[in-house]
Amino acid sequence: MRRTRSAGAGLLTAALGLAACDTAPELSSDQTQAVTLTAAYDTTLKAPACRSQASSCDSGTLLLGRWTVGPEPNAPNTIHSDCWDGTLGSYHTTESIDRLAVSSLDGGPLTTGSTVRIDATVWASSVTSDRLDLYYAADANNPAWVYLTTLAPAGIGLQTLSTTYVLPTGLLQAIRGQFRFGVFGGICSAGGNNDRDDLAFTVAAIDNPPSTAISAPAPGATVSATIWIAATASDDLGIAKVEFYRDTTVLLGTATSAPYTTSWNPYGTSNGVHALTSKAYDTTGHVTVSAPVSVNVVDPDPSSPQVVVAYPAYLMTLPRFATLAANAIDGDDAIVSVAFFVDGALVGTSAAAPYSAAWDSGTVGNGAHSFSAQACDAAGHCVDSGPLLAFVDNDFVPPVTTLTSPADGAVVSGTITLTA
Repeated sequence: MRRTRSAGAGLLTAALGLAACDTAPELSSDQTQAVTLTAAYDTTLKAPACRSQASSCDSGTLLLGRWTVGPEPNAPNTIHSDCWDGTLGSYHTTESIDRLAVSSLDGGPLTTGSTVRIDATVWASSVTSDRLDLYYAADANNPAWVYLTTLAPAGIGLQTLSTTYVLPTGLLQAIRGQFRFGVFGGICSAGGNNDRDDLAFTVAAIDNPPSTAISAPAPGATVSATIWIAATASDDLGIAKVEFYRDTTVLLGTATSAPYTTSWNPYGTSNGVHALTSKAYDTTGHVTVSAPVSVNVVDPDPSSPQVVVAYPAYLMTLPRFATLAANAIDGDDAIVSVAFFVDGALVGTSAAAPYSAAWDSGTVGNGAHSFSAQACDAAGHCVDSGPLLAFVDNDFVPPVTTLTSPADGAVVSGTITLTA
């Protein structure tokens, strides 16, 4: 993550040349290629704006002059034209803002939380009376201006005044400069020589990596037959997929939508402790691997049946009346029965594929419940699926209604309107 600093004191720098770029390539928030954009006049904002992501945004020549003094193109160049300039004096004899620019200190894209520099090129006519007030807004479309600093010119004439600040959260932000002569500061102070200009620019959101963790099976679980592996995964921009691994490198399955689960048949895996991990990918390509969960594989028997709960899905909320389902196979003998359990209690059996059982979720209380299945083959081998967590949330409270019109005992005739 980019290291940030608090907004620093104003700095006086030499006038800077204008770096122009008609278009900018799309950049991810962790690229560091320096790309400078020259702003275009935005007819919606009524001010110069850089609508593409870049490392800096420069007003170019759009702010030269002060309203009719110059004259200034597209005056007043304040967002939604909410503040007009004074018209006294003459161009480059009295006060004007000629340029505003904002740029990242590290050359990377303008990003939430990064420290940026504001460069304001001004024409000063008085060292003692001229002052530059700088403001910023997190939302350029509806700016709530926050005071940043006030800078004083070092001499008469053209010069660039600079300061730094940390970008807040917001996808389209703005800065405002007010260059004033001998009046009190403010967002829009009245004065015949005062010049106010805004610059809007695109800011990239911080793209955090995803988070993920194995949620089932529990650490230390014994595995001898097919089980469900489940994981949680979240990301600020979205999860693309979650992969499941045994011992870091053996891919067991992939889930592209929540709930993130896969089944694992341990047959062929050596007895002993093995590590299960989930690997989450977000929609921008960031990847996170979970902490490992260790399980103990004990004598997986290929001749025993294999069974997994197919419905409900992990962490889902069931309707009042549901059909529980399981997938069961056997390598040697036929499956003769599949039993379904909720919180360890038998709720139904099925003797033929597809294996399912009707269940009324109203027989248990609302909240989390454990669902499992047991498959038995013709040789008498029986295997449990292992528990799967899902939720019940039934509403047994009937609606309440009261007739408010007509009143109780009222005499009515003809067509009336009933109100409840």
